Amino acid sequence: LGTVRLDRQPGGIVWRTTTDGDVTAGVGTDGSHVAVGTSTGKVQVFDAEGKLSWEAKLSSDMDVPPLVGANRVIVKTSDTRITAFDLITGQRVWHYQGQAPALTLRAFSQMAWSPAGILVGQANGRLMALNPNDGRVVFDAVIGQAKGITEVERLIDVVGRPWVDQELMCAAAFQGNVVCMNVQNGRLVWNAKVDAVTGPVADGRLVYEVDDASRIHAFNRQNGREAWVNESFLYRSASAPIRVGTSLAFGDYEGNITFLDPATGTPVRRLHHACGAVRLRRCLSDGRRRRGLCGRRSRLGIVRDSLQRAGAESTLANDNLFLSSAAQLTFMMVMSPPCGG
Repeated sequence: LGTVRLDRQPGGIVWRTTTDGDVTAGVGTDGSHVAVGTSTGKVQVFDAEGKLSWEAKLSSDMDVPPLVGANRVIVKTSDTRITAFDLITGQRVWHYQGQAPALTLRAFSQMAWSPAGILVGQANGRLMALNPNDGRVVFDAVIGQAKGITEVERLIDVVGRPWVDQELMCAAAFQGNVVCMNVQNGRLVWNAKVDAVTGPVADGRLVYEVDDASRIHAFNRQNGREAWVNESFLYRSASAPIRVGTSLAFGDYEGNITFLDPATGTPVRRLHHACGAVRLRRCLSDGRRRRGLCGRRSRLGIVRDSLQRAGAESTLANDNLFLSSAAQLTFMMVMSPPCGG
């Protein structure tokens, strides 16, 4: 029950700290301060030496990793409230109360920093940018629109982590679209229909997305035209892909790590890890309790020369890796839950 800071190069433990309950969201860090959400309904913030700086009771449980930066700790709770705390004092600075439909998808999601502000995906298919200083809405963009009659047909949650680089910010919605906008002014660049289950990932040429049948799509980042689609891994719970050197890598529910040629989507190599892939529950929620309609998604972080972010369980900052107690570092992967001790 805690968080560990590792030195990236030798892999030694810099510090280890205990949290008040299981870590349910995190790790968020600016490279110095570390923030996590706990099963006791708190956000806890630790300083560069691993000492508890402050903690605050939240309005609801927290399963979205917090953002730390710009002298703020930004927290999103399951009641759709977004709260900003002063990084040093822990004082509440502002909050924004979002709206959610009657039924939502309990899928993995993250907030992200952007030049426009804090990007927050919502269960109503919209992507907001909030000013970190006062919580003012900078823009509110439609990523997907609900269709159909039943509540399940109308699920339209923004999923995964919004992608932000020097030119584009992109987001995707379940049973919706992948949408890319100009990073400076939020102007729509393009959108493409896809039943997304992960956040988009981009490189210098393409934007990659995984749909609900584990098809892997690649779109031209300039105009949104589909460059290729790989249908060789149907229903294998493909994770969000990431670039690893000259390849595109993703994991599946059996722990296979497949490397694709990013130009064509052709498989070039496959590895297998006996512990299996990182798994994340995906459930429908009515906002008060979890319903019985659940699935499982795989989430995998691949290590290059330096470690990449691995969803809610690890964060790379400067020369240190921050891990929650649920994660285990191996030579090629950050896996959760740990196996083999």
